[in-house]
Amino acid sequence: MVHSNRAMRRPPHAPLTSEANPPTPPLSLQIWEDEGGNVAVNANGSVAGENQPRSQSRCPEGTPEAAAHPEKDGATAEQWVAPVSDLLVEAEAKLRAAEEALFAERERAQVALDAIGDAVLMTDARGRVTYLNSVAATMTGWPNGEALGHSLTAVFNLVDGLTGEVAVSPAISAMLDDRAIDLVDHCVLFRRDGSGIGIEHTAAPVHDHNGRVSGAVIVFRDVSHSRNMIRKMAYLARHDALTGLANRSLLTERLSHAINLAQRHGKRVALLFLDLDGFKKINDSLGHTIGDQVLRAIAGRLADGVRVSDTVCRLGGDEFVIVLAEIDQPRDASLIAEKLLAALTAPLRINGHTLQVSASVGISLHPDDSVDVQGMIDHADTAMYHAKVGEHDGYSRLRATLNGRAGPWHPS
Repeated sequence: MVHSNRAMRRPPHAPLTSEANPPTPPLSLQIWEDEGGNVAVNANGSVAGENQPRSQSRCPEGTPEAAAHPEKDGATAEQWVAPVSDLLVEAEAKLRAAEEALFAERERAQVALDAIGDAVLMTDARGRVTYLNSVAATMTGWPNGEALGHSLTAVFNLVDGLTGEVAVSPAISAMLDDRAIDLVDHCVLFRRDGSGIGIEHTAAPVHDHNGRVSGAVIVFRDVSHSRNMIRKMAYLARHDALTGLANRSLLTERLSHAINLAQRHGKRVALLFLDLDGFKKINDSLGHTIGDQVLRAIAGRLADGVRVSDTVCRLGGDEFVIVLAEIDQPRDASLIAEKLLAALTAPLRINGHTLQVSASVGISLHPDDSVDVQGMIDHADTAMYHAKVGEHDGYSRLRATLNGRAGPWHPS
């Protein structure tokens, strides 16, 4: 026998106020199952399928209800009927409690998602946006309320940072493959206003209670700052911090590349080793701040005096190296050396001081003087010191003799 959760005696009727309008008894409901498996319902004292008086409606003996309440075994149906209004109140209270628990759970989830530093975006199975946390709203430029229902490609506009092409949506890949997508760190997210930010992201499918894919969640973060730091560190590792010119590391790489190209195309490579004359006096008399400004000005003049395909490097102190890629004749290197020396001798005006700077240049050629990187640098360095003590227009080139020793220096 199946009863409602609460059973109580039917309350006594109130006194009649008039014979024409007797009080209406409260609506009552009783449900049980008989031995034949038929469900019986008693509403206001009548049992479904029976026309017997209410007092004749009994709780069938041997039912769970009778066993639970032996003292009421065989009681009338009237004694087992619970008012429907009480059942509705109880059901409504339970529903309200469930709704409040669900609301509290959603609030906790919302607070947690907004508190984390990563952006979270969710979609349905059709690729429509269903949720953005506050970080995702800021990064995409789409407030959560406006983004809902839009296609993922409109809100999460992703471009491959390596190729510049539109990237495959990680959410779509996660849903199609039904698996989590590993972290991707080379994409650019274009915000609603058209600006781009570097991001790294991952995605995973979302399943319903039947195990079917019902959507996807994307977690992403802004890595623009870290990427900028990586680029800056990579730049500083290959460039001089004071002048911005290539440093020794980048010089070695560029000179090696130039030698390989020259060998392939049947050309020459020239290396100019330049040292400023009397720079120590400037540092000692005017200070290192003025000296640094002189070095930056010299670096600018050297860079302006060569081709884009050439490389100007600061080795340190007041020493500079210039790599001239793919020249035809040795005389070409001499002409560039003369041009650079003329540019350096023009007066420098720094902080109210007018300074005159000169330099000495040593030249080495590939393959004439050396066939490797360090050999070319050493040969040009030696030629530069010969130029400092000679009177040959500030530059020189040493030619190797038959026994391999450097012969007398002379301008090329």
